[in-house]
Amino acid sequence: MADQSTSGHQFSFSISGSLRNALEDSRSAQASVSGTLINSTMSNGVSAWQASRGWEEKTIALASGATVDIDLRDMAARDIGAGVGADDLGQSPIFEEIVGLFIEHVSGDGVLEINAALPTDPWAVIPLNYARNAFGGGLKLGGSRVWFEPNTQALDTVSAGANVRFGAASGDLVFRVLVIGRHDDDESSSSSISSSSQSSSSSSLSSTSASSESSS
Repeated sequence: MADQSTSGHQFSFSISGSLRNALEDSRSAQASVSGTLINSTMSNGVSAWQASRGWEEKTIALASGATVDIDLRDMAARDIGAGVGADDLGQSPIFEEIVGLFIEHVSGDGVLEINAALPTDPWAVIPLNYARNAFGGGLKLGGSRVWFEPNTQALDTVSAGANVRFGAASGDLVFRVLVIGRHDDDESSSSSISSSSQSSSSSSLSSTSASSESSS
């Protein structure tokens, strides 16, 4: 099998906005609330600030009350169109380390739960009841969760599996999962850093603006 590689993966997350307070004498006070939390580009490889594998499933549909377990190590039971357990290029995307994980509630009236009950061989990074509707932590429409660990020793998986259970509560829904990672956690044993031909795929996790309200 030919060497797999990645290029051009850019991660960015920024917030911009302002707070305004109307005073009783018709004056107003305003303060900026903004900042760039993540702004990184990954090169190909298995070292810090590098990645060598990518996988995305854009439309995972769940009926109300249904669940699905996804093994983030090898996507063994998932078929996004190029074969079961294969990425967009038809290759097996083994993730020994996960650098970036993005989960988004795309559509539907349901609430997306994450590990409301643990699957077999769960991924230790995401604990029981991480996002559960009964506790107020499920993902409503438009909600997302992001894990980002670009340095060496990113988010490890194990050969037994790295399963995460997703469920739909109180209605049907569609969600998506995007994973960027490394096929090897040992730099010295990696053989995919150099390749005669590169497959180029790019991903962007970005938020251009966000607003927040607080009440006392």
